[in-house]
Amino acid sequence: MTKLNLKLWLSKTAGKLCPGLDGFDYIVVNYLAQCQIKKKSVSSAVLQDLIRTRGRTYLDIINKLESARIIIRYTGFVHDKENPENNRCRFYFLNYAVLREISAKTAYLTQAKQIDFDKALDVPDNSIINDELTLAILNNLKTLTLNKKKLNNAFIEVDSLVVLRKLVSGIFCVKQSHNTNRISHILLHAGSKAIREFMEINGKKPVDFDMSSAHWQFLLKKVSGTDSLILEEWLNNGFYEAIMTGTGLRNRNLVKKLCQQVITNKEIGNTAKRIQKYIFAELPSLKTYCESVWAKGKTMQGTLQTIESSVINAICRKLNDYGKWFVPFFDGVWIEKESVSLLKTLMGDYLFEQKK
Repeated sequence: MTKLNLKLWLSKTAGKLCPGLDGFDYIVVNYLAQCQIKKKSVSSAVLQDLIRTRGRTYLDIINKLESARIIIRYTGFVHDKENPENNRCRFYFLNYAVLREISAKTAYLTQAKQIDFDKALDVPDNSIINDELTLAILNNLKTLTLNKKKLNNAFIEVDSLVVLRKLVSGIFCVKQSHNTNRISHILLHAGSKAIREFMEINGKKPVDFDMSSAHWQFLLKKVSGTDSLILEEWLNNGFYEAIMTGTGLRNRNLVKKLCQQVITNKEIGNTAKRIQKYIFAELPSLKTYCESVWAKGKTMQGTLQTIESSVINAICRKLNDYGKWFVPFFDGVWIEKESVSLLKTLMGDYLFEQKK
């Protein structure tokens, strides 16, 4: 058994609605909150496994929270063997005041949680394997192991525990987008970042590379004239730092976030407009390119994600051809240390950085 310290966010409203809530109650509340925030579907099978206890059943807790109006059911349960199209699952959502407080994360408690690595969830893997690349990614994920010694007594949140339980059960969720060809998997789900540090391949942490300002590197190939020289200089010297210098903004994380909004034709806030005005003034051919994409009824995000997937997928196919282990991460890739030189060759003229 490995013991985890599960961080559970509290809600005064929930406590007032139903005095005496314990850790198992809050696992349900936290899981529902994280699913609602991320707009993810709720898996009752995973939730049941998370709160499995001899003292109380899953339905005991659900009924208690529903009676207290902490959670609200918005559809009933129907199981019709003769007419399966009539089947309906139970769906719940949190009382808005409870969700708001959990989202604010103002206070939390920790609860020791034992995890049995030999006990798998009875949930099927929903991976869709449609070519050699997605099959290779599935097989590579299967070879990852967890450093149980390092994981023991780690502090994680409920969504991370959900990912962990799926990994233990061999649920990898490998899928490829029909729209952008992006390949997703379990280590891209909400909560996965917190447990990636415990993942190993052949007893060592994977080497983590990702593209520096990936979408702006793709746009470098779409601008013309002196614009390409300016953008190339920004990328070589630090793209977000260049924008901060040009706009006078100081919060790098905010600039990085808002730069994703600059290339949309939807309404954006004043700070994003400030960045957009600067970038389009410096790179007029970029504005022309964006307008040409918008005129076709397409989004720049979708267009750039398609380019991104073609670049990363091509690198991964080459790694697979060479018989190397890899796992893609949208604009990056995990590899083994022995593959670093090969990866740098496959990167071409794109800028990648190795994460520590």
